[in-house]
Amino acid sequence: MSTKWQKSCIAALVTSPIAFRLFKIEQCNIKMMDQFLDRIWPYKTVEIPKSGIFNQIRYKTPGKKRKEYKSINIGIEIEYDGCNCQSLEKQLIANGAISFNSGWDGGGTNGSQQCPKHNGSRLRENRLRINGMKGLKSLYILLEWMKENDCRIDNNSGMHFHIDCRDKPKQETDFNIEVYIQRIINIIQDATCETKNNMCIVYRINEIRKFTEWGFMYCTIKAHIEFSTIEWRMGSPTLNYKTLALQILVAIHITECAKHKNKNPNDKYLQMLGEISIE
Repeated sequence: MSTKWQKSCIAALVTSPIAFRLFKIEQCNIKMMDQFLDRIWPYKTVEIPKSGIFNQIRYKTPGKKRKEYKSINIGIEIEYDGCNCQSLEKQLIANGAISFNSGWDGGGTNGSQQCPKHNGSRLRENRLRINGMKGLKSLYILLEWMKENDCRIDNNSGMHFHIDCRDKPKQETDFNIEVYIQRIINIIQDATCETKNNMCIVYRINEIRKFTEWGFMYCTIKAHIEFSTIEWRMGSPTLNYKTLALQILVAIHITECAKHKNKNPNDKYLQMLGEISIE
């Protein structure tokens, strides 16, 4: 159940890194706040070989395979018209990003930018990968820089969130991303399958009625079988940090519900995110 404190916490989180830092300073019970944040952006258990390396490791257990506790990885791709942002790489990594790349997108056209590898012209694309909530600071820095340097979202632009699904919930006997995406469709209830092959499954979401007022109308979701991610492609791209942060929280919540077959979406939590979006 959502509370006034929870709403204030998320509102600060999605306003700006400074606003969230000020909110955190005012808290008497930091442990309670951390527990709440871990629920809305969960840490997951992933078994990997002993030689494997993950970023942001919390705890370890010895053995041939280790159970690594790490936050959900989110890959964010922003297609836009404007200058290259690669000069931001070191700054973004210093502020919570795992990786960053600014290059050309794989589709779309725009007459002002020429792509040397393709015929015709294409949009730029920023690819930011973050692990955990502290990575949101790098997203904020990127968006503010893009706005200050006249990077524009136009009719050909697109925006995607890749939610990492490599972890396996305890009740799942086998990892099956096809099952996960089907559960997402069952949650949403209004979607059409566009593509299905051994590489990916794509559904077009006709409307998510609970979230349409802040950008979840007419988007697509794609299960990338090879990379074990669920991609949420937004119908209304924007450089507004608050909108993007809220959309990421919704995408995480629905994806996590789909990965746990006995977990239903928390309507009060989603309603709270919707209320914050229009305040």
